[in-house]
Amino acid sequence: MANAGAMRHLVTIEKRSTSQDTAGEQLLTWSTVVMRRAALERSPGAEVWAAAGRNARMPTVFRMRYEPQLFAALSTAETRLVFGGKPFDIVSVLDPNGLKADMVVTTQEHVEETA
Repeated sequence: MANAGAMRHLVTIEKRSTSQDTAGEQLLTWSTVVMRRAALERSPGAEVWAAAGRNARMPTVFRMRYEPQLFAALSTAETRLVFGGKPFDIVSVLDPNGLKADMVVTTQEHVEETA
């Protein structure tokens, strides 16, 4: 179980939806589902590799309190996590010990590649 003090980062869970504009073109929009506190865990050295342009995606893990509806929502391809104004694609959502106390959300942050 994660320490409540470690869950100091505010994250937003967003859901994808599509609509059509007046010309019939598909528009992709994201709407806020919920905001939650989370602990942030980055892979050591990932920022250096991303800054060097060797990796287009940087793995980041968020640990949150378990909520059944949120767990189900995060397990779909229609959701993403936003932290610090940056979108994170959800790779996996796990209940690490099966006690339904915490959720571990593994994500990938998009990082621009450099030549």
